[in-house]
Amino acid sequence: RRGGWWYRVHGWRSSSLSHAARPTPATGMLRSSPVPLVALALIVATALGAHHFPEYHHHHQHEHMHVESDAFNDAQRVIEAFRGASRATVVLRPFNLSSVRLAAASRFDQMERFNTDFLLSLEDDRLACLYAAAANLSTTCVPYGHPRYYGHYLGHWLSATAFSVASAAAPSGAAVRNKSAAIVATLAEAQAAWSALGGRHVGYLFPYSLDAFDNLFGYAKPGQYLNCAPVCVPFYVMHKVMAGMLDQYQHAGNRQALRVLLGMADWV
Repeated sequence: RRGGWWYRVHGWRSSSLSHAARPTPATGMLRSSPVPLVALALIVATALGAHHFPEYHHHHQHEHMHVESDAFNDAQRVIEAFRGASRATVVLRPFNLSSVRLAAASRFDQMERFNTDFLLSLEDDRLACLYAAAANLSTTCVPYGHPRYYGHYLGHWLSATAFSVASAAAPSGAAVRNKSAAIVATLAEAQAAWSALGGRHVGYLFPYSLDAFDNLFGYAKPGQYLNCAPVCVPFYVMHKVMAGMLDQYQHAGNRQALRVLLGMADWV
C-alpha cells in the first residue's frame, strides 16, 4: 500500500515513483528495479484475496479497493518510468581483469603471488581424484582429505585459476593456465567416460554416481531423507564446477571448458 513498509524501507514516496528509474550519478544503476515486482505482487495478492476469501473481501471491501487502486496506479507509474529509463546515460562500464596490474612489490602484489603459488602447489591427480575415480579413470589416486571436500572445491579452484590467468603477471599466469588446462582435460575425459555409458549418463560430470541425485528424492523410511548419501547438496557441487568451467572459458580462453560446460548443461 502507498506509504507502506516497502516504501519506508527504501526511503521513497509514491509521488516520486515516476522519477525512481532515473540513474543515480554515482553508479548509473536503476534504483527502481524491484518496483514492478512489488506492484505486480500487490495486484496478484489483491485479486487472489478477492477470489479465494470472499468473506474477508466483504468485510474489508473498501480497504481492498484502495489497495487495488494504488497498486494499479503505481504499476502505471513504473511502466512510464521504465520507458523514460531507456534514454539513461551509461556512467560505468565493466572491464576485464587483464586491464588491471598491481604495483610491483606492493602488498597486493605480494598477496597475489602468494595466492598463485598456492594454486600451483596443489597436485593435479589429487585435485581431480574424486571425478576421475567416479568415472573409473583411476583406482589409485588419493583425494585431499579435508572433511568438507566433496568435489565443489575443484570448481572454486577452476574459477580462481581462471582469474589468475587473466590477472597474474608472466610467467605465473602461463604456469596457472597450463595447470588449469590439464585439470579441464582430465574432467573432459571423465565426462566422456560417463557419456559412453549412454542414457542418463550423457554429459554427466560429477565426483559421485547418479545415486547422489536419485537419493534427493528417496527415503530410508517415512520422513527420513537419504539426500546426504553420499553428498547433501549435489546441485550445489555441480554448479561450482559449471561456474568454474564458464570462468575458464571467459577468463582463460579455454574452449574445451566451454564444451564440457555445455555437456553438463544438457545433462541438467
